[in-house]
Amino acid sequence: MMKHKSTLRYGLNLTLMTSVICVGGLTVASGQEQKPAEKPTVSVKRGGRDPFKKYELIVKPPRSTTRLDAPPIQVRIERYRAQKLAAATAHVAPPKPTTALLLSEMQVTGIFRTPRGWAAMVEATP
Repeated sequence: MMKHKSTLRYGLNLTLMTSVICVGGLTVASGQEQKPAEKPTVSVKRGGRDPFKKYELIVKPPRSTTRLDAPPIQVRIERYRAQKLAAATAHVAPPKPTTALLLSEMQVTGIFRTPRGWAAMVEATP
């Protein structure tokens, strides 16, 4: 009798576990079937030209160029002096004196080596 009882118990447990797995599998399978089929994403290029049209050169309108001239040397010197005074009152390093000059107003007269690296000797042209 004991042998039949344990066999019956194992048989019922096996049947119960099988039914749970089957029901669980059906719910997962039915859940997967409910999702709509996803379409593969297709990248659409925008701004490209039509390959069946004859190529046409794109002509851009010319930009209006307005030339800005540098202020006169006296205005630049006054601006440098104001920056130097502001730096002195703020207790920071003053700007270099060559900031008041344009590149066309400077001339390199020599290149030499210093402990900090290479340097150029620059003079202002009259």
